Amino acid sequence: MITKKFNISIDVFTKVLTFSIFILCFFVVVNFLIDYNFIPAILVSLLIGVALYFFPIYYSITDKNIVIKRLFSKRKIPLKEIYHINSVKNTVPFSYSTKGVFGYLGKTMDGTISYSTNLKKNVLIKTNNDEKFIISPKNIEKFINEINKRKNYDEKSY
Repeated sequence: MITKKFNISIDVFTKVLTFSIFILCFFVVVNFLIDYNFIPAILVSLLIGVALYFFPIYYSITDKNIVIKRLFSKRKIPLKEIYHINSVKNTVPFSYSTKGVFGYLGKTMDGTISYSTNLKKNVLIKTNNDEKFIISPKNIEKFINEINKRKNYDEKSY
């Protein structure tokens, strides 16, 4: 089967907050550099770099995995490990997260790993090895249907 790519869904709050923080950090870094304070400039830049590292660019579904493509890396969730997938409107409270800056990246109180970029439109994925993920594809119904189609195809091929 062909790899299917799904764009991320970003809510307005995340867009505005991320843009505002990014502009603020830019001016802070420039100000530090003007004053020859390189260490704080590097630290602020590293902070932005860490947030960008985890920011999802898109999601794709291959024959064997859901791939969360991030700026510098990717996270794979094997389809054969998924036992439950459904859409969720709201997430549970976070233990820690980016609180809307570059999305809601972090971990919820119940241990779910969040790659969410939209607080109200998400997909919850549960795996056999007790991992849970929250992601925000743009078209949730098509995303879930594609996973179910590939899982059914995979189960019939054995």
